[in-house]
Amino acid sequence: MLTRFDPFAPFRLFDERFQNEIARFFEGSSRAFFAPPVDIYEDKEAFVLKAELPGMRPRRFKSM
Repeated sequence: MLTRFDPFAPFRLFDERFQNEIARFFEGSSRAFFAPPVDIYEDKEAFVLKAELPGMRPRRFKSM
């Protein structure tokens, strides 16, 4: 019986294993990905991003 050669099979296997390890690493961790609520809009001069960052002082950030 002939088997079709798939040159990308090792890459698919690697990707599957990598995704499984990443999922397992972050499993049960509610703080793994922090995404604060943000408002983003454009005014006449620039794009404005406002984020709720508990514990951070506004003076620690600078605009560019």
